Amino acid sequence: MTSELLTDPPAPAGEDLMGPMAQARLQALADAVPVALMEFRLQDGRLRLLAANAAARRMPGLGAVRTPGVDASEVFDLLADTPLMNQLLGVVRVGAPLECRQVVREPGRLLLAWDLTARRVADDSIMVTVRDAGEAEALRAALAASERSLEEVRRELREQTEVFNTTESLARTGHWRRIEDPGETVLLWSPGLCEIAGFEQQEWVDSERAVSGILPEDRHVFSQLRESGKGLDVEYRWRRPDGVVRWMRSRVQRALPRDGVQVVMGVVQDVTDEHRAAEQLREQLLFIQRIASRIPGFIYEFRLHCDGAASVQYISDAVREFMGVEPQEVTADHGVLMLRVLAEDRPQLRRSAIVSVRRLVPWQCEYRVRMPDGTVRWHMTNAVPHREPDGSVVSHGFTMDITERKRAEQEIERLAFYDALTGLPNRRLLLDRLQRAIVTSLRTRALGALLFIDLDNFKDLNDTLGHDMGDQLLSQVAARLVGSVREADTVARFGGDEFVVMLQGLAPELPNAATQAETVAEKLLASLNQPFDLDGQQYYSTPSIGVTLFGDERLAVDELLKRADLAMYQAKAAGRNTLRFFDPDMQAAVNARSHLEAELRQGLARAELLVYYQPVVDRHARLIGAEALVRWRHPGAA
Repeated sequence: MTSELLTDPPAPAGEDLMGPMAQARLQALADAVPVALMEFRLQDGRLRLLAANAAARRMPGLGAVRTPGVDASEVFDLLADTPLMNQLLGVVRVGAPLECRQVVREPGRLLLAWDLTARRVADDSIMVTVRDAGEAEALRAALAASERSLEEVRRELREQTEVFNTTESLARTGHWRRIEDPGETVLLWSPGLCEIAGFEQQEWVDSERAVSGILPEDRHVFSQLRESGKGLDVEYRWRRPDGVVRWMRSRVQRALPRDGVQVVMGVVQDVTDEHRAAEQLREQLLFIQRIASRIPGFIYEFRLHCDGAASVQYISDAVREFMGVEPQEVTADHGVLMLRVLAEDRPQLRRSAIVSVRRLVPWQCEYRVRMPDGTVRWHMTNAVPHREPDGSVVSHGFTMDITERKRAEQEIERLAFYDALTGLPNRRLLLDRLQRAIVTSLRTRALGALLFIDLDNFKDLNDTLGHDMGDQLLSQVAARLVGSVREADTVARFGGDEFVVMLQGLAPELPNAATQAETVAEKLLASLNQPFDLDGQQYYSTPSIGVTLFGDERLAVDELLKRADLAMYQAKAAGRNTLRFFDPDMQAAVNARSHLEAELRQGLARAELLVYYQPVVDRHARLIGAEALVRWRHPGAA
């Protein structure tokens, strides 16, 4: 993204009416971007705000963003005491892009959470984008809180297990024994069992009273346990004498008879708190699912086990909409997600994920997925990994659809590097491609050619028929030029009625390369000499073409363009509708004339020009006038 979206770009020559329209479209596009965009320039060691789009002006937390020229510390006033200012200065001075999340909190409240990026767009300017990450930060906090709650539940469950194993040594657990002999049956309760059952402390308990608190609908469970005596755990509800219903877990073990005496033992644990915790856990999971169903993406928990196996332990229902797969499919085999990713994007996705897990650094990756209906969408996933006590690595992540953002970026790039009228590469993109072509030609020794094309008498068309007709002609000329060259060649609109064609991969010998370039130029001449249809009327236009070769010596881009331009003017001087190659002698003549003009101006300033008058007489030797002669007393003359 370039600063041309926020500042007013200069209108190219010949586009007096198109300039404001293009600027308006650029500004409207920038204001339509839902991401805050701001451009800063380094002035006197301080970053000053140049411009900001509508999203930046609406974003809470940004300071004097409506006032161009203010210091960056006033725009990011809530972050003025953080390293952000120095980081932004570093982007301007070093050129390394910045991507970070800025979070400011106060007790009990999140002030701001921003995903901030900064990139240098000129030697002294940077573009800063700010995206509100409040929902993501709140989700992260909610996930962290849920994780803490889950860990607390696990801790309580472990403690309850220890209570069960150590029986009377810990609270809320008791045991009983029933001793059966041919003469009588005795039932003994421990003090701990009496306490959880709500009975007074007693050792001997009547058999009927021992089961009196079990709710009628649960008695069949306890009866089956007592009859089987296989040591299985069962849970049932117990109503205490005070009316409170508690959940109990019981295990019965029947010992082998000895001397005719049968002993049956059981352990009972009050697990009411455990049931409540499980219910709270279910409510928390439902709460997370409700949150996940309302965010524009899906969340997940990915675990890499110590043995190298991986699994997705949770993924929200939104994966059905965003990836076209069911959540149950992903938890059963997370490989179904990778099958949706385009094959050419999978290697980078895997590599970046592995680096994140191994180094325990936040992960962010953009990739494309193919939906079941065949459409291709752009996704961006973010995840934060951490290591569990058992050595496994758990990543909590969030994936969102960024297709519209990608389309906006492509449109921005098109407007920045392509001509809005013809769709051809503009001057900026041409200069970049020409610089690369020069380097390639010097390396491969394959020559290239630059054809500078100017439409003859184009101004007359604009003045007589109007700029609308002129625009139609420029569009048709562009189409013909593109159709007359190879796909690998570049056709660019240089400005106004000027076009440039760059040919690459010509023969390494100058004569052969010149012949190839001349063939293309003549083809362009023939194509542009055909009549044009302008609103149903035929119109004839002719071009003047200047040609120069490159690749046999190292030349600057400006020098190449100057040579092609000079050859084009030579074609105009030769009568127009023709082509001319750049001639070094022609360049020398132009340089000599420029040098002479410069010396004449200096001679005038130094009074080196002297006027002499020579009388003019008729045949009778009568004075009838005078000739004025100017002599230059040049300092370098002998």
